Amino acid sequence: DEPCYTITTYFNRPGNGTYVHPNLNRVITAREAARIQSFPDSYYFYGNKNEVLKQIGNAVPCIFAEKIGMRLKDLFPKIATFGDLFAGAGGLSQGLNQAGLKSVFANEIELSACISYKLNHDETDVIYGDILNTATKERIYQYKNSIDMLSGGPPCQGFSNANRQKNHAISQN
Repeated sequence: DEPCYTITTYFNRPGNGTYVHPNLNRVITAREAARIQSFPDSYYFYGNKNEVLKQIGNAVPCIFAEKIGMRLKDLFPKIATFGDLFAGAGGLSQGLNQAGLKSVFANEIELSACISYKLNHDETDVIYGDILNTATKERIYQYKNSIDMLSGGPPCQGFSNANRQKNHAISQN
């Protein structure tokens, strides 16, 4: 009856009780966490337990992305297609698809997330690789005239180089 705690990659740990099932004496399952993130029950996550936890915990909630997509379509009616950077397992794309937008390509550095994405969005070209890699950039650039919008879920703190650069700069001073 109240908003749920934010799902993180550690939802399999009871910690302060935030991820304990409301009626049963256990932590929530991956499928329950995916439901909280508003993934359809048919959405498949590929990988070992830790990879699946990471994909669900790092996902943009589908319903949130759907609302953004609906608003963008209201503001810019000609938007129909998009590319997705830092796509993860595809939460942002799933929501944008639910809003009526079509994903043309997606880029992700984690292989298990790429596989999950492709299994759920088979019409999308999934580009596995580091966005800083020249070959990956070239594959992305080939779509610059094929999309109306570029979306992206920026890397979380655990992946971000910005955090390491900040810490490096501090240690240099």
